[in-house]
Amino acid sequence: IFTSTIGTPLNRKNLVDRDFIPMMEAAGVKKIRFHDLRHTAVAIMLSNGKSIFTVSKYIGHARPSITSDIYGHLIPGAGDDIGQMMDDLVFPTELHLENYKDAIRTQPEGQKSKNGESGSNDEK
Repeated sequence: IFTSTIGTPLNRKNLVDRDFIPMMEAAGVKKIRFHDLRHTAVAIMLSNGKSIFTVSKYIGHARPSITSDIYGHLIPGAGDDIGQMMDDLVFPTELHLENYKDAIRTQPEGQKSKNGESGSNDEK
């Protein structure tokens, strides 16, 4: 990405020592490692809705699981509503079983309940 004045790849140490550190000092910002820019870029991508798969491919990880292991905690809202989602899927309507059991027990002898069974006052 970065080249020297003669077009050759920059030496990483030269890039950091000659350019990156002096730029941070001139800007009066906290010193960070050059690699921290990568983490910042990933954090920005994920916090703005880019998928873990897209980000993983973009930054060159071999598998999205690597990206997820390192940056998964940065995905906004990940898992916040998982409990409610599972509850909605498993119990799509509110059940009141105690009322249903009482209705079965109190059916007069011979009368059909909603489920088609004859009523009985005997406990089964």
